[in-house]
Amino acid sequence: MASDLIRSYLDEMSKHRLLQPAPMQYCEHASLNAVLVYYCDWVRHLGADVDVKVAVPQYININNAELCSMVGNLLENATEAITQQTQGERRLKVRIRYRSDPPAALFITVDNTYGEADTSIEQIDGDLVSTKHGGTGLGTATVRETAERHHGTASFEHSDGMFRASVMLCLGD
Repeated sequence: MASDLIRSYLDEMSKHRLLQPAPMQYCEHASLNAVLVYYCDWVRHLGADVDVKVAVPQYININNAELCSMVGNLLENATEAITQQTQGERRLKVRIRYRSDPPAALFITVDNTYGEADTSIEQIDGDLVSTKHGGTGLGTATVRETAERHHGTASFEHSDGMFRASVMLCLGD
């Protein structure tokens, strides 16, 4: 009967991974959470495996715009790389942790697949070359500058089709 076929179809579709509700609350920090929801949902809808673990309280000692710009740059780059990937498993892994013990610190890692395993990522004098234009990437340079401004560090590595960004900021007084 047609109604049984429709029920069966709707039941099957309700189990599809793209129709499963995504967590809308990754952390207590509202601005950071909004950035995470935007990019992680986008990547999830591309069919990527998205693994996010974030422990950041509502208030930390960094300007919201600076924090969201930095994490947004990292996630925008990851999203673009995953979008351009034509084969293989798509993955995004995000870890952000705030440590309040003196000295307070923020640790961020973003790992994502990109292109094929033999795709090369070009560098000029140690800076990553943008995939949008011929010069060095503004996003990664901004992330590095923000980390240095907060007496921290930012590093970017890539191998075997996986790009890894690691950032540490000191947020003490």
